[in-house]
Amino acid sequence: MTAVASRSASLDGFGRRGSHGAVAAEASDSQQATAERGGRRRLLAAVGPLALALFVAGVHLPALESGFVYDDRILILEQPPPRDLRDLARVFAERHWFNLPYYRPVSRVTMVWQKGLHGNEPGPYHAFNLGLGVAATLLVFALLRQPAFGVGRVPALAAAALFGAHPVIADCIYPISSGRETLIPVVLSLASLIAWLRAGAARRATALVALALALLAKEQSVVLPLCLAWADALGVSQDPPGRSARRWWRRYLPVLAILAGYAALRTLVFGGGGGPRVAVLAQPLAPVLSVLYTLQTIFAPFVELVYEPRLAVWLSPPRLAVALLAALALAVAAARGPARGRRAGLFFAGVALLSLAPTANLLVQEAPFAERYGLLALTGVAGVAASAACARRGSRAAGRAALAAALLVALGAAALSRARAPAFADDLAFHTQWLRTDPEAAQPQVGLGQWFAERGSLAESRAHYEAAIALRPDYAVAHASLGAVLLAHGQDAEAALQLERAAVLDPDAATTWSNLGVAFARLGRTADAEAAYGRALELEPGLAAARHNLDALRSR
Repeated sequence: MTAVASRSASLDGFGRRGSHGAVAAEASDSQQATAERGGRRRLLAAVGPLALALFVAGVHLPALESGFVYDDRILILEQPPPRDLRDLARVFAERHWFNLPYYRPVSRVTMVWQKGLHGNEPGPYHAFNLGLGVAATLLVFALLRQPAFGVGRVPALAAAALFGAHPVIADCIYPISSGRETLIPVVLSLASLIAWLRAGAARRATALVALALALLAKEQSVVLPLCLAWADALGVSQDPPGRSARRWWRRYLPVLAILAGYAALRTLVFGGGGGPRVAVLAQPLAPVLSVLYTLQTIFAPFVELVYEPRLAVWLSPPRLAVALLAALALAVAAARGPARGRRAGLFFAGVALLSLAPTANLLVQEAPFAERYGLLALTGVAGVAASAACARRGSRAAGRAALAAALLVALGAAALSRARAPAFADDLAFHTQWLRTDPEAAQPQVGLGQWFAERGSLAESRAHYEAAIALRPDYAVAHASLGAVLLAHGQDAEAALQLERAAVLDPDAATTWSNLGVAFARLGRTADAEAAYGRALELEPGLAAARHNLDALRSR
């Protein structure tokens, strides 16, 4: 009996565990099932971002058919292609714009590099911008999905879709140069923020490198260290310094070193000049107006393109009321959520406000108001909206209704962005639209003057330049441009008058002095011509036209 029982136990054990191969087969089946589930999860995780990228690309696809507009003329069309790597490296030793304190070599080097690849073919430039817009949208999604914020996948996708379809980002994708100067630093800033929120030396190094590149892409990135500090102060980063002053110092010493290096580099490039000038003392309400403009632009944008508008053009009490109510509703919704949601809402609201500081007219800037200034702030608004959505507690039907509403808003934003595409077709369409929305703006008159001048139409060109001068008698560019077109048509005496006026208004414009030298030489004023050429070469030693004309004058 004992033996039988023993055999029975042995057989029973064999049936449960089987041989060595039977156990392996069961484990293999389990591992395969786990792997399949993991594969499905990864596939589902990839579907959302892929759909998001395709959606944003589809919204802004008409950009690929657009031409060059506005600043693209000077930064791309009139620039020579690079001959070698030294020409690319030289960008880091030059100011971005000849008469403005801008230093943006990372943004500019991409345009110089593309100039060498495909010259003045606009399509690839627009494709690059479109890629940046898609990248920025995916980074917004990645930022929203950081564990500290507790934002679900669906709300994050909906908020990122709204960001990627909004007319604010369209205003950065369509114009090549001014848009790229905003998209690149925003992409780098988002990458820096994402890396900073995670623990680890590698991520910290990534955040610092992205910070340095963002500073070299556009001056407005100087607020990024404040955004990083805001994250640490709220405790949304994985390894915040807490209340330890020593930990704060050690954590931000590399950031301070990067800022110091950036300041030193700017000093070398500008020779001690090119510093900021305070504007808020003369216009104390200007920063408040900048915030209101951004809110109106984000929550109640114009259907048509209203480019760099004056206060009288953009201020719309109905739109502003809608924007303020929408912002208040989002803030209240986010504040009513759990602690993590409130902290996320505070973080994104802080990023939105901090991002506006450099363009809030605290300092003198070329354009007081522009939609592109609000691109990083739009990220903050998307974050607050996603946080508010996650804070809600309700039925599944209510959640589906909220998602449907969010998708409708995103589709509406996409329709607005697509409707603006014709305004960026070329310089004629762009400046005509600008002038239609603001008949008292001088800049589009100059743009139209140049358009007609390039096509040999003196009457139309002159009319637009004179209209610009009538609107802004101190507009040096208008006087210089009118002088150049008159000079090209042999009206030398009138050209000299306009060029002399331009030289008084802007004595540091080398091209103006060079053209003035031509006018003087034709009028027989040899000494004045030689002095004008000399001044042009003093300002820009490499100006070939001035050097050639001066040598020809002296050889007579």
